[in-house]
Amino acid sequence: MTSDQALSNPYDRRLTLSSAFLTGLPGLQGAVTDTHVRTRRDRMGRLVTFLARMVRDGLTTLAATRGIGVDEATAVLVDSGRATVVGANAAYFLRPTIEPAIVAVRTPLDFRAVQVHKVPAAATAAKAVAIFDLGQWARSDRAAPYYLDALGGALTSTQAGGSVY
Repeated sequence: MTSDQALSNPYDRRLTLSSAFLTGLPGLQGAVTDTHVRTRRDRMGRLVTFLARMVRDGLTTLAATRGIGVDEATAVLVDSGRATVVGANAAYFLRPTIEPAIVAVRTPLDFRAVQVHKVPAAATAAKAVAIFDLGQWARSDRAAPYYLDALGGALTSTQAGGSVY
């Protein structure tokens, strides 16, 4: 399932969700994860679609819905509600800020203002650039997030240059 396919039809039969999200880890209840997000597979649109479906289908509340995208050769280490990103690339911590407008069968997704915190990886946990607080859903260095909009089956970003990553 590609991002383009997910964004153009959020209820494609190949896009399945379970209500058994991460449990038992502080700050991760109601979170969904996706791997190989940027490098080869370009899965950011798919992850945004998962978040829209979680809210629309009543699997989580808007306030509890979270997404974590982890790139290749990268890991997110969680300890006591704090996440450290290590490896070669970055992790993306997503949180919707408003209800999705349109989430329907064979209809392009309309979902605005999905907040994204990009946390670059450090070579080791001991040399972490930023720690991500899962309870506050914020970076320890207070770096500003950017926002994604899914409109008409396309994903756009508030970042300079328009990159969704």
